[in-house]
Order: sequence, then structure tokens, then C-alpha cells
Amino acid sequence: MKQAKEHSRTGLLVSLLLHAGLAGGGIWLVLHNEKPEPLQEVPISLAMLQIEPATPMETPSELESIVQSSPSEPESAPPKPEPKPEPKPEPKP
Repeated sequence: MKQAKEHSRTGLLVSLLLHAGLAGGGIWLVLHNEKPEPLQEVPISLAMLQIEPATPMETPSELESIVQSSPSEPESAPPKPEPKPEPKPEPKP
């Protein structure tokens, strides 16, 4: 029976020390908490912004020259003739 009382006293002592440490740490954090300085407003004018001029787009003729000079087709191959459209059948009267 003496051993049971000794264990309960040791457990109580350990529990009290842990709780006291946690409470002390919480109080220390609250007291030493530095509040951040409020943000200051900074005025910004349009003169401070740098806007780059837009780059001109390629014209359709430049795009066609790029497509025609593509290396995917051999240059020695003759151009393929366009298929002739089929004539439409005449409607029956």
C-alpha cells in the first residue's frame, strides 16, 4: 500500500510541474509578444509606373513567307495542284 501512495505522489508532482511549465510559457509568450507596427500608406502616382510600348504584330505577308519557307517539305518537290471542285448537278425540272 505504501508503494501505491508513492506512485500517486510522483505522478501528482510530475503533473504539477508540467502544468506549471505550460502556464508559465503561455504567460511569457503573452507578455513578450511584440505587436507589429501598423502599415504606412505610400502614395503611388502614374508617373512611377513604367509602361513598355507594345510590340508590333507580324503582318499576314510575313507569316506566309514563314510558312512557305518551312523546312518540313523538301524544296525540290513541285507544288501540288489544287483539287478541282466538283460541278453541282443541275436540278431536275
